[in-house]
Amino acid sequence: MSTVSSWHPRITIVAGLAVLLFLVLDVVDSRGETTDPPFVAGFERFARHGDLSPSEAGGLLISELSCVACHESENSQLTPKAGPTLVGTAKRFSASWLREYLADPSGKKSGTTMPHMLGHLDPAQRQSAINKLVAFLGTQSKPFETVRATGAVAVLHEFWNQGDPVRGRQLYHTVGCVACHQPDPNQKTYQTTPTAIDQMITQLDSEELQELGLLRAARRVESVPHGDLAGKYTRRALTMFLIRPESIREGARMPNMRLSPSEAADITAYLLGKKVTETAIPGFEDDAAMIEEGKSLFVELQCRNCHQVTDVASPKMATAWAELNPDSTENCLTNPAAGMPEYELDQLQTEAIKGMFHSDTSIAESNAGQLVHRHMLKLNCYACHQRDTVLVNGRNAESLGGVGRYRKAYFEMVKQVDLGDEGRLPPPLTGVGNKLKSKILKAVFDHRTTAYRRHMKARMPAYHANAVKDLVENLPVADQAGDKSESLVFGKSSDLMFRAGHELSGTGCVECHLYRGESLPGVVGLDLAGITSRVRPEWFHDFVLDPGALKSRTRMPTFFPDGKSNRPDLLEGNVEKQIASLWFYLKDLTNQPLPAKIEKVRSQNYELRPAGRPVVLRSFMQDAGTHAIAVGFPQQTHYSFDSEQIRLASAWKGRFIDARGTWFERFTPPADPLGESLVRFPQGSPFAVLDPGNVVWPAWKNQEALYQFRGYRLDSKGVPTFLYRFAQWQIEERIEPLERRGLRRQWKIQRVENEAAKAMDESGVLNLCIHQATKLQRQATIQVNGDGLQAHLAVVREQDNGSGNRIIKTQESERWVVPLDGNDQQMVVVEYVW
Repeated sequence: MSTVSSWHPRITIVAGLAVLLFLVLDVVDSRGETTDPPFVAGFERFARHGDLSPSEAGGLLISELSCVACHESENSQLTPKAGPTLVGTAKRFSASWLREYLADPSGKKSGTTMPHMLGHLDPAQRQSAINKLVAFLGTQSKPFETVRATGAVAVLHEFWNQGDPVRGRQLYHTVGCVACHQPDPNQKTYQTTPTAIDQMITQLDSEELQELGLLRAARRVESVPHGDLAGKYTRRALTMFLIRPESIREGARMPNMRLSPSEAADITAYLLGKKVTETAIPGFEDDAAMIEEGKSLFVELQCRNCHQVTDVASPKMATAWAELNPDSTENCLTNPAAGMPEYELDQLQTEAIKGMFHSDTSIAESNAGQLVHRHMLKLNCYACHQRDTVLVNGRNAESLGGVGRYRKAYFEMVKQVDLGDEGRLPPPLTGVGNKLKSKILKAVFDHRTTAYRRHMKARMPAYHANAVKDLVENLPVADQAGDKSESLVFGKSSDLMFRAGHELSGTGCVECHLYRGESLPGVVGLDLAGITSRVRPEWFHDFVLDPGALKSRTRMPTFFPDGKSNRPDLLEGNVEKQIASLWFYLKDLTNQPLPAKIEKVRSQNYELRPAGRPVVLRSFMQDAGTHAIAVGFPQQTHYSFDSEQIRLASAWKGRFIDARGTWFERFTPPADPLGESLVRFPQGSPFAVLDPGNVVWPAWKNQEALYQFRGYRLDSKGVPTFLYRFAQWQIEERIEPLERRGLRRQWKIQRVENEAAKAMDESGVLNLCIHQATKLQRQATIQVNGDGLQAHLAVVREQDNGSGNRIIKTQESERWVVPLDGNDQQMVVVEYVW
């Protein structure tokens, strides 16, 4: 018979099986009102179902509710989470939202871990205290950090107001947000084949699931509530928070999802919906006396113990943790006196915390494995990752955690190739401390680190270094990481070893892995370049020898069945030497030849693969004509430019172009894009001079004489800027990728004089055609969609926002055109996303 913890009130024993009753326990606070108890992800997912020991459950709550921020304790297991810094409150939060939140924290945000500090006051006293606190918090003003552009990431003017809710919805459901937060059940997902276990779960009842140990995998994982985001944040405040949440909540559980500024703005647009754009947050009092009273109240109520503010006295401590009596008449858990925090705990939470006062394990030394387990509970790492825990309720446990059964569909691969859960879900963390070198473990949590699993849409989040310090230090100890040097594990390298490793790589590894970004067609696995700088030599040896022993249900096959090599012709069939040769070959991969199969594929085609710098190729293309200029970028977003009709012709993502026809076959057949997601841009002239009432865009043949293509120049990064004239304007056009999204197109327009322009009607206005489609849909004043391509007008000179733009319609298509001030130098920037 399975044993369960006797402290859990939601489990009973029936016919030798633990049957969950899932009762809903309403919590009634000191005012007689029904409230929601604090939501702690690890507690909700595991403790409520008996998966944690009493000390683990109680310790988790004490830490997440920041009990010892007031009740000092020497027990390092109880380190308080603490709340967000309130420096900058006046810029981040709505004053009206603050008032409502302080009046009823759990009522305003379901599941909040902040206690009610004003529940003991009558309504008039409470409102007075709230006004004073909000007035004080209004003095906590701090400018938003400046977000600077990089070579790969453009930063638009007021980017926080430029978000696209459609893109934001897609990002929210794919980068990892829904591992913790509620997904939209109507969101479309890529269909993948369920695993055998997931298929089995749908066919079993609860007793059968319990008997097979699958109840945990079958459970629905509750979501971390968002609260009233639209009432709390401005667009700018939420966007800035999503870019760097750790700068505001150093110890809190919202991680950095490695979002670019535009991605953060997109998700903000999705989460806030049609919230009106604000330029400032009104509603804070400017009364010196009220501010001073609020400051004193902030200390008196011990708000300072959890929150950072400026110019406030040191925290005011309460009774030490070791001296508390949870059974006293008045206490924080069940019957708070005036001035005590009211957490509105339910019965299970209360009993878990009380159990810590009577448990010897509350002061016992924890081993490294238990420390890792507790930190993963606090940071909610189990929302994405599985890991074998040390002990649960006194017995060895199955793996805890992993993406919830009903959330798996939102985790996808970049190229939508079905490699099962291993290809799209975050990896299990059992033994990861023995796998990764310590410096790599630390780097994994750093927001500056480049992702290693680029085939997955979900991203490994980053955390503040202080939040993961103990986790990084204890993982290698917990997993008994090997400390043998490379030479002790593999011996010495040699040319013979390099050649053997090269040959072995071509035997099987090349079928699933990339090498320096090169691969066989259709391969989407990890790139083995740099692998020896990331993993420990001993782990590499053991994993290559028997992958299944270190990673359950891995797709990685063994090439040494029964410990014997299937290539007896290499290094005398010696398994140890062959594994060593793979290590040395991969370590020196930069200087070594690629596997023979990849080299053969490369020799049979003339595919251009931009790496490091853009590739510019003059060619003959279907969309761009006989004067095509194809430009490929390492970011895997490319375009073609028609230098005859002087227009952007097409763009695509993924692979670039095959140069065989250009180099050897005299442009027959035309060069076609090798990638995917091809989009086409407006036909005909990009510029025209129109009267305000003119609703006809002129044909190219009527404009051709006004154009003169003058070539292009390359900047230091290899990006071309196209140079041409139209009538009396000299134009420079630069086109470059937007990170993971599309293209950024920039025109610099300078009025000049030339002979072709003298005959033009000076009464007309210079117009630019930005988009053309069968049917255009305006999403905003400066944003239009059509034929799968979205155009966003980002900049039209400083004194104009492009509001005069219009859509010109004909029977065949519709054009989005923007009037320009052709009398002076001007810049126009448009973002295209598809």
